[in-house]
Amino acid sequence: MRILLLYLLLIGSLYAHGQTDPPKANDTTDTEQQTRFTGYTVFFETGSTNIKASFETDLAALARQMKETNRAVTITGFTDDVGQAEANLDLSRRRAEAVKDYLEANGADSMTFEIKFAGEDQPVGDNATASGRAQNRRVEISYDETVLSEEIYEEAAADDLMTNFKPPEGSRLIEREMPKPKEPNGLKLEFLQDEIVSSNGATVMLPFKYKSGNSRPQRVIMTAKGANSFYVIPLTVTSVKGNMRIPLGLSTELGEGQFDVVASLVNADNQISKPDTISVIMNRLGTGRLQISLSWDTSTDQDLHVITPSGERIFFRDRSGEFGGQLDRDDQDGQGPENIFWDNEAPDGVYTIEVDDYWGTSTENNFVVTFNGMGTSKQFFGTTIDGSQVTVCRFRKVGEMIEFIESE
Repeated sequence: MRILLLYLLLIGSLYAHGQTDPPKANDTTDTEQQTRFTGYTVFFETGSTNIKASFETDLAALARQMKETNRAVTITGFTDDVGQAEANLDLSRRRAEAVKDYLEANGADSMTFEIKFAGEDQPVGDNATASGRAQNRRVEISYDETVLSEEIYEEAAADDLMTNFKPPEGSRLIEREMPKPKEPNGLKLEFLQDEIVSSNGATVMLPFKYKSGNSRPQRVIMTAKGANSFYVIPLTVTSVKGNMRIPLGLSTELGEGQFDVVASLVNADNQISKPDTISVIMNRLGTGRLQISLSWDTSTDQDLHVITPSGERIFFRDRSGEFGGQLDRDDQDGQGPENIFWDNEAPDGVYTIEVDDYWGTSTENNFVVTFNGMGTSKQFFGTTIDGSQVTVCRFRKVGEMIEFIESE
């Protein structure tokens, strides 16, 4: 059974194709509490620790999903500012405990739960309004991003790991160890993060800054730590310093775990920089008959949408399609991946893939959508900005055949 991962949750409300995306941090009223997408959020009536009936179905489903994952779960309670601060702190604890008890009673009794409570100190809404107070009377459920039973890919198997990489077009695989630094003064390649999250079937964006000395950068050489081979990735930039990213495709066969990527810069004078390392933390997401994944290069909220032949839209609100297809990861403030897949036969017809800049950012977000299915693997690159919703591509499925249609 596939492993259900970080921020996996179920939503009941359906939105018609073409409707504007509803807020992820919903304004709620005293009579209609809704889900806030920071894992999963339960809202409460004033002074109450009772689980409302409107949340019971989702929590029961979430408890069943928790049985299939090996992640720690944090449950954090909050209140509005009505009443005494000390009493509110205790109320937030009791709300968190009530959610924990409900999850355990519905099958999540073997999970590792961490209970936190903050009282009225961390509001997400304006306590001066009824709707703001309703947002603050909440319990947030989130998965720890670290896999508890994490498989560290052994360096002895690094060469096998290399065969599961899909480097950028034009790259070459060299069957020997990566060369050592050569005259590195003035040369530098430094990854902008120590670690980055990705998944099987996705494309991870590896961001780095560089200096290439007195000549232009010519290529990046890259390997999995411990491998006896490396990839040569050509560069087309001419500036002697700046920021770049390497889009590294990952096989659908890879499982959960963590591995290190090592890279150096080579300039036109054939000088080689000292290597730098970035760790890739792997989720195992759904693949099935079709898999469509989204990654991007900024710490923002970009959203993956797929419109099916029947016109239904699968995205963070409507996570399951009537004729199959489901979104099993919604990343709100990272770099992806987001993932939509069909584990059975997807219906024939024309599909549309879109990417939405949910945050309405003022700078560009470079993204890559990775398509896997029916013996086809393809990457699509693009950018969003200022809240744009970009049509990435359209494709037609007929039986086992996939035909990509140029976007309008």
